[in-house]
Amino acid sequence: MMRTLSVMYRHALRTVRAAGMPFFVSVLMCAMGLFGLAVFATFMLNVDRLTGSVSERIRAVCFLDVKGLAEAEEVEARVAALDGVKHTVLVTPEQALEKVAASLGEDGQAARDSGIVMPFIVEATPAPGAVGDGWLGRLREVPGVDEVMHPSADIERVDAFLDLVHGSGLFLAVLMGLVVLVVVSNAVRLTLFSRREEIAIMKLVGATDGFVRGPFLFEGFLQGVLGGLVALSLLYLTQEVWSQVFATALAGTLGAATFDSLPVSSALWLVLGGGLLGLCGGAISIGRFLRV
Repeated sequence: MMRTLSVMYRHALRTVRAAGMPFFVSVLMCAMGLFGLAVFATFMLNVDRLTGSVSERIRAVCFLDVKGLAEAEEVEARVAALDGVKHTVLVTPEQALEKVAASLGEDGQAARDSGIVMPFIVEATPAPGAVGDGWLGRLREVPGVDEVMHPSADIERVDAFLDLVHGSGLFLAVLMGLVVLVVVSNAVRLTLFSRREEIAIMKLVGATDGFVRGPFLFEGFLQGVLGGLVALSLLYLTQEVWSQVFATALAGTLGAATFDSLPVSSALWLVLGGGLLGLCGGAISIGRFLRV
């Protein structure tokens, strides 16, 4: 058994060396496809993280219908006791007016002099994952709360857009997988064609189909793995450039954004996935060749 594996291993290395230029072109094509997939995956992981953190930082603004500070503090305590409320801040009418004036900039003094009477406000910060589970409805039901403002509709639209982007990512992954399959399959087919006489002789002297398949399956697997490794190298070498582009593009929407690298587990899956796709591509070519 070990002798057979040793012979197959040497035969596989000879097959890879004999593959020549098609082998390296195939690796490069696989790397380009997997690189695009890796960039998209890194982008989506960071966007999911950023949008999740932003949605958790957005506070619900509860306008109170109370007659004094003591009653407002009681309402704040009721809001703080609700499930899904992480933190609350009570804003007095004077503080609320000052916030409005500060947001108006040069026109803020006009707001101060207008005599507007602001209500007491409770700003409620949701706990992670709380928004969307009837959280806003529970806030509105608290005695003393007159109205609740929260951009939940905008957040839902963003979530719907992200679902669409995730679907596009799945389509891209399938497309890149097909590209790797086709490229590796054609590269292995060229190798098979160049060594068809040697394979015929091996079959004549009693070589099994499994023995013949082994080297070409190894070639396909190696092409996919090398393509994945080259893609990761390109990803980490160019990450500073494209992450700055994405961060600038998202700064107006999500605020200051920092991009994390692709997690090690995802990087390993990318390399392993490339190898498995290469293995399948090699299996397709050698399977057709042996059936002829």
